[in-house]
Amino acid sequence: MGKKLIKKGLPILILLLASILVFAACKNKKPTNEVDDTTETDYLNGPTEEINLSEYTLIRSDRAPAALVSLGANFKEELDRAAGGKVTLSDDFLAKGKTPDENAKEILIGNTNRPESNTVYEELGDAFSYRIQKVGNKLVIAAPTPELMGKAINYLMETYVLRSGGNGKFLIKENLEYQSEAFSYLEIVNAYGDPQYQIIRGQKASAKMAASAIRIHTAISKRSSTEPVLTTDWIRAGQQYDLSVKSIIIGDTEYARCRELRGETSYFEWYMEQMGNQIYLYGMDENSVELVCSRLLDKIEAGCYMNGSKAIRILTFDAERGFSAEWTRGIPAYEGGTLESIREFATNHFRIDLTGTTKAEYDAYLAKLGADGFRQYAANSLGDNTYVTFRSEQIMVHAYYLPKNHETRVLVSPADASVKYPVAEDIGTAVATPSVTLMDMDYESQSVGAAHGTGFIFTLSDGSYILIDGGLHEDTEKLYQYLADNNKREDGKILIRAWLITHPHGDHYYNFLNFTSKYATNVTLEYFIAQFDTGFREENKGTIAEIENCIGNYRGAKYIVPLAGQKMVFGNLEMEFFFTAEMLWPTVNNEGNSQSLVCRVNFCENTFFLTGDIEADAIKVLNNLYGNAMHCDFLQLPHHGHNNGLVYNSFYAFVDPAYVFFNTSKEGAATRISTSASLTYLLNSLHVQKYFIADGGYTVIDLAHPGEETLPDLPGNIERTYVLANYSEQQDHILWEAFTE
Repeated sequence: MGKKLIKKGLPILILLLASILVFAACKNKKPTNEVDDTTETDYLNGPTEEINLSEYTLIRSDRAPAALVSLGANFKEELDRAAGGKVTLSDDFLAKGKTPDENAKEILIGNTNRPESNTVYEELGDAFSYRIQKVGNKLVIAAPTPELMGKAINYLMETYVLRSGGNGKFLIKENLEYQSEAFSYLEIVNAYGDPQYQIIRGQKASAKMAASAIRIHTAISKRSSTEPVLTTDWIRAGQQYDLSVKSIIIGDTEYARCRELRGETSYFEWYMEQMGNQIYLYGMDENSVELVCSRLLDKIEAGCYMNGSKAIRILTFDAERGFSAEWTRGIPAYEGGTLESIREFATNHFRIDLTGTTKAEYDAYLAKLGADGFRQYAANSLGDNTYVTFRSEQIMVHAYYLPKNHETRVLVSPADASVKYPVAEDIGTAVATPSVTLMDMDYESQSVGAAHGTGFIFTLSDGSYILIDGGLHEDTEKLYQYLADNNKREDGKILIRAWLITHPHGDHYYNFLNFTSKYATNVTLEYFIAQFDTGFREENKGTIAEIENCIGNYRGAKYIVPLAGQKMVFGNLEMEFFFTAEMLWPTVNNEGNSQSLVCRVNFCENTFFLTGDIEADAIKVLNNLYGNAMHCDFLQLPHHGHNNGLVYNSFYAFVDPAYVFFNTSKEGAATRISTSASLTYLLNSLHVQKYFIADGGYTVIDLAHPGEETLPDLPGNIERTYVLANYSEQQDHILWEAFTE
């Protein structure tokens, strides 16, 4: 019967230990005189005395560390549950002039101001062990650290309390006096405040991984007289790491043991190990590293001495491992190439980078996904690059192969964080003329010389719309008027199939915010499309939250985070993503422009290459990966035409459009043309037939009747057609003519 009671109590004990952050995975060797195998007939061998919990108060110091405060609260809860009673919990505060009551029945945890606590701590001495002793009316539990205090309470619970009859009472040996054997430990800081370990992170660690290392450094520094060494794993060629130096090694470094762990751990798995003089806190992705560092930080907190000493001693431990999130357990491993990094590029979306791999290995991985129960959801190719999306009940996997780089990228997210985007045509009754509309902007409301803002409206034959960006607050009324005036749907409801925000800069998304506040109830929005990089999100939390909070104002709207190479189908319009923010990794551009989504719209036998505000770093990626595969009929100039340089020349040659969109004012376009050799090259040396400037009204391009551009009859609009003349080196600018009707 006794053993049965012990087993029943184990989950409670594990919960209790967890309250001071001593984890069930930790399998410390127990002192030989603990009584795990004690039977009911011998655990109380000899005289006994009864502890009636209703008569006792549980006391801890009013200056107890947070770990001990939490432990005391959980101890009280478990005492009540296990013994069927209700014990009072208090601290040892005494009003001025008051002295402790030696007749009061108390259970003392830690070094309180009761003389009995001092007596037991003196008996314990410098031993790294715990002691439980009955002194008069006090049951004293003494230990140097919260971690050992947890083991002491564990012993008391398992040996005595859990054997009670559940009547609020339990028996202990008369004049109980028990001290455990000494435990082995790792000394992080000695009693004089000298740190014993240096802290090492990878030289190529991300900012978030570096921050995890700093957290460890800060925690140790708080108890140290001098700061511990914090450095990277960089060493000169030919040198070797000195393993005689005690080190806490964080993340995926170049230490030999870390290289071994790359092959022994799964994606998103963390691993903590004590080996010789090293403590390895291993993980490939930022979240795993953050989590395993938190594990050690918990041990450090629970290993801080409570008697005024600066020492930090943690119990030696066997290896511990786990996953940063439960859903990641089911991600199959890629066989081949070199695993370079795992990064979170958008909320709950991660990219696994594998270099030096082959198309055959990539194809084998796709087959492996199918064999592991994943179902292919969609596939696409852009140039020589292959993109395939798989889904299971728990996970979305989007894997693509870049033959030019011999690189595979595996993008993963939990299935519920990845919307099933539309992949098949859904063409309703034709009621409208398909068209693309270049929105003009209210440039007068902007600062002098800015002339920014971007917006496109694609009108599908069923009368629904696709919106790209939209401009500023001041552009809302005109946008809504246009959608309402041109709505041909039989139900009279304005249907926006998708609204895409290329990147979170105000001249691209402010209209969305203002439109939502005024007209969300007047329209139906099916999909919102955006990818906000984690770096930008961290630095601009308010901006991203403001945008994402708006989505909920559209009933039933779904939020798509697009991935490179995916092709989405809305009615008879296709949208293919050539570039997303994650493609810049490991380079991070938190300024925002080159985080723009770049997509090709295939619509009514025309192709539109929409570039947001990308700049040279993103342009280089596009040139390298796609080349001539970017060729399109229409090109939206990157970043409102603010561009110049050979990388842009190459880009323009690859796209080689017949028509160009300037998302700026006529004055802004003239200035940029006259000062950019790249624009001169595009407009005069390639095959551009005409360009359109987002000024003077909405320009509507009728795709059913190519070559016919019209402007809606909106108040104050002046219809202008801009004619490209031959470039003159003497004048060094483009001549144009404006016609007013």
